[in-house]
Amino acid sequence: MRGPLIRPCCAALMPIAISFISSKLKKQCDSAALCRQTFGEDRSKALMRRLGQIKAANCVADLFGLPGRYHRLREDRDGQFAAAISANFRIIFVPDHEPIPKREDNSIC
Repeated sequence: MRGPLIRPCCAALMPIAISFISSKLKKQCDSAALCRQTFGEDRSKALMRRLGQIKAANCVADLFGLPGRYHRLREDRDGQFAAAISANFRIIFVPDHEPIPKREDNSIC
């Protein structure tokens, strides 16, 4: 099962802004009651925690090491990242910058 696609916008020293791939997903994530109804109690709590972590981060690199098993995706999803919501559910997100900000070692900032 693929998780919802969420697009964080990362800029140096600016909180990450989140835009959603659909208005339906945005409504589900903006309303705690609708989120619980759609994803269930445990997943909705974890989803809200992950969204809070993403909003609080200054850049994608800040997310690594936090609870949620943040990781970079490969192959056909190169340039995308994921975070675990439950054992079989995750959110997938991409930096919304052209070009994607990178450090000297070519890691995402």
